[in-house]
Amino acid sequence: MSRSIRKEAEASMGKWLKRVLVVVLVLEVLCVNTILAALYLQSVGDQAFRDGRTVRALRVYRAAAWLLPCRQRPRMMVAMCLAWLDRKDEALATLSGVVNREPGVEEYRYRLASLLLSLGKVDEAIAQCELGLQQHPGSRHLEFVLARALQKQGRASEAVKAFE
Repeated sequence: MSRSIRKEAEASMGKWLKRVLVVVLVLEVLCVNTILAALYLQSVGDQAFRDGRTVRALRVYRAAAWLLPCRQRPRMMVAMCLAWLDRKDEALATLSGVVNREPGVEEYRYRLASLLLSLGKVDEAIAQCELGLQQHPGSRHLEFVLARALQKQGRASEAVKAFE
């Protein structure tokens, strides 16, 4: 191979490598900005929810969930907004999906059990509480929901024991 051909090949390879590096850099910036945007939207949603602007919070949380489909907290908050807006069947479907994706998170399981209880699905609420208490023994939130569910079933003595 002649020297000029080799220099051309090296120059061409250098241009190609620079293009690849630019693409990688752009992708990294987009990923970081996406994460930051989703976290910002989550904080905006939290503020709107605290201020009682549930419809706005719902929109913002949905946008955050769309930006970061791997994070479940925005989806959990979408479910909470739906429940506050009395769209409990949608909330239940959303929250069930969250718990299925991350079954080990105590807050998600507690909120699902509370929602089931508010829908009158006492047996399912008890089952969720028991699963949660297996993973998180001593969880006061889960114990409280379990006690309320047992009380609704007329099992007051068991309810007291569950919350002791």
